[in-house]
Amino acid sequence: MRPILRNRKSSNSSSHPFRPGDRIRATASFGHHSYQPARIYTVTEVDSNDNTLRARDTSGEIGNWIKWRDCSLAHDIGFDWLKTVLPAEALDILSAFDGLEYLSLREEIRNQLVLQIPNLKERILEVQAQQEEALHEEAEEGDDLPEVEAF
Repeated sequence: MRPILRNRKSSNSSSHPFRPGDRIRATASFGHHSYQPARIYTVTEVDSNDNTLRARDTSGEIGNWIKWRDCSLAHDIGFDWLKTVLPAEALDILSAFDGLEYLSLREEIRNQLVLQIPNLKERILEVQAQQEEALHEEAEEGDDLPEVEAF
């Protein structure tokens, strides 16, 4: 059963481009609302009196009212759908990341991966020595410049 829309002027659903539960993306007027570009939100309330809506982000935070004209329906793939179609191994890999959008590898996993790089200590020291040598050579080349007398 569909939730009842508050402040609905008529029973004609075609007058409402958005309904609670719809997934939306903000597309304009970013200085006038709390929604970020490229993020997906779920509509929580629709007000047909002033053609606005409110929506929540993936962490449950509900934003302020935004005009319908500044939104579009989001038709991209969500994590809930991915869980139904991806194999268990892929889901395990995704669980190594923080968040559902703009994924970043969890810090403890990133640290363990770095420590597993073969000869990491030796490679760091080698690169550091090469960098210091290059800087030293540049400084010596600078010493070969003719001296200029001060006025």
